[in-house]
Amino acid sequence: MEKKSTRLRFSLLALCASILLAIGWALLPAKVAYAATTVTVMPDMPGLGISSEFAVQVRPAGTGAWTTVKAFSFTGSYANHMARVTADGPIDVQITRLAGNIGTYSFEPKRYSITPAVSANTLTFTASPLQKFAISWGSNADSWLTFVVEPVETNAPGPSDANVVNIANFVSDNTGATDVYAGIDKAINYLLETPGKSILYFPDGIYRTHSVELNLVDNVSFYFSAGARIVWDENSWGSNIFRVSGSNNVKFYGRGILDGTFRVHGGRGASGIGWWDGINMTHLSGRISNGLTVDGIWFLDTPNSPMRTEGGNNATFYNTKYINYGGIMNDNIVVYGGSNITFDESIGLASDDSWSAHTGAWGGFTSTYNVTFSNSTYISKGDGNHGGIAYGCNEANYEGGDVWGITYRNLSIPQFGQTLDAFNSPVNGKYGNFLFDNVQFTGSSTMTHTAFDHFVNLSGTVILNNMAFKDTGGQIAGNPSNKITDLYINNLKMNGTAINSAAQGGFTITDANNVHWNTGSYPTFTQAGADPGASDDSGVQPADLRQLQRRHADELVEPVRLALRHGRRRQRQRERPRQERQSERYGMERRRRHDQTLHPARSGQSRHRRNGCKAYGCE
Repeated sequence: MEKKSTRLRFSLLALCASILLAIGWALLPAKVAYAATTVTVMPDMPGLGISSEFAVQVRPAGTGAWTTVKAFSFTGSYANHMARVTADGPIDVQITRLAGNIGTYSFEPKRYSITPAVSANTLTFTASPLQKFAISWGSNADSWLTFVVEPVETNAPGPSDANVVNIANFVSDNTGATDVYAGIDKAINYLLETPGKSILYFPDGIYRTHSVELNLVDNVSFYFSAGARIVWDENSWGSNIFRVSGSNNVKFYGRGILDGTFRVHGGRGASGIGWWDGINMTHLSGRISNGLTVDGIWFLDTPNSPMRTEGGNNATFYNTKYINYGGIMNDNIVVYGGSNITFDESIGLASDDSWSAHTGAWGGFTSTYNVTFSNSTYISKGDGNHGGIAYGCNEANYEGGDVWGITYRNLSIPQFGQTLDAFNSPVNGKYGNFLFDNVQFTGSSTMTHTAFDHFVNLSGTVILNNMAFKDTGGQIAGNPSNKITDLYINNLKMNGTAINSAAQGGFTITDANNVHWNTGSYPTFTQAGADPGASDDSGVQPADLRQLQRRHADELVEPVRLALRHGRRRQRQRERPRQERQSERYGMERRRRHDQTLHPARSGQSRHRRNGCKAYGCE
């Protein structure tokens, strides 16, 4: 009887154990069962050579089969190398040095907290979608590989979708041998005039063009497939691959390349060549551009900056990549006036400033409000003597304006000329309400060899949270006539040491009313509404048209009337029956031919380009 009872107890215990085990398995986190990562090799970067310094292989994390990813390059002042792959989950990566074994190397950004395994001539590490890496061998500061794990595109259009205009139907050459601007111009006009069309699609190929002006156009998108490369071919000062002027809700997206071909044209200053941008957002005829999106694009070799705003509101730049040939004064991302602008998940290799927020000295637009730079990496050669984070007024004799409500978060800057740099003193404005959160200068300043190089002329609230410098020293200075209201310094590190006072860090603090050390918290800025000139220094006022009107009141009335009349006319055209529109187009064609006879120089100008001429008087 006792044996039976014992067996029964064991059976009950086994049953209970089985039940508990089943419950435990059911409660385990779902992440235990990973779906297999899909890795997709992206199309070649058309027109670029194969790297002789780097080789790249990838595989789904933990599996055995490696896939080769081509590394492309172009060489000038810098030797630039690029490799990219698409993945929907974690991948293993091998980066191989092709010219000998690895001694020292640079592997950025440090904020990922990834330490690669080193074996002979190979680095091995695990990466995730959206991560972007910069790698160089030894102490060579002029030769970097940019490796990007692209996330899978969502909602990408197809070339035959109902709302798509395919550029292939308007150009005869996609090899880059000839300039196809005329075809791009016709395609844009067709897009604007055809109901139901909203996307201009660039399939794989090379499209050589000069500046594409988008004047007073709304609700259009440009999609660039991964194998598409737009090659800029205009040898002039102040031009852009795409300029968005007085336009609303314009989008550039995909995985294609906008190539400024700085290396081809011989550099800025040669034969009168000047600055040009990849995408420039600005105002026109008193109308401020509103609503710009740039998503996923690669930029190569634009000697001024890949992305710039000169008077524009509500812009988002996401998952952008910028690789430059070299040359003095080449910036990464620049804001010259505007509000509510976000740059997120980018990587840039260039020569000068990384993320700049300025008053609009060159754009004719005064102030900059509510700008966020986040989750990004920038490597600068420091040719322009700057190469760090810049802010302020870019012309000493300019009337001034505010740079207010600027956030720098999760940024890595391993190579630069200066860390923090104020451009000139504010005349009628203020620079303040700055938040620096987890910003890491992992290299040393090549200019001053100090941590706070030229961090001056500050007002309002300034927050330094989790900042790291390799150097010590420098200055934090308020504007003597408009001091820092509150300065918060939390978890500051210099050369690996936690800093608890200015004296310990070897720097000075002046013109600050209240300094708060290691409070563990900081206030949140009010991001809209109040005038930044208010006594509490807590508000941020979006930039508006009034600032521009004060400067150009006599010039605005007639151009604005023309712009509004053009917009109303386009709306009426879309609402009228097709037969009436065709009749009017016939009349317009007759007038165009007559106009061409009288003014042959105008014959190459498209309608959206002529709108700008009306405003600026170039006709």
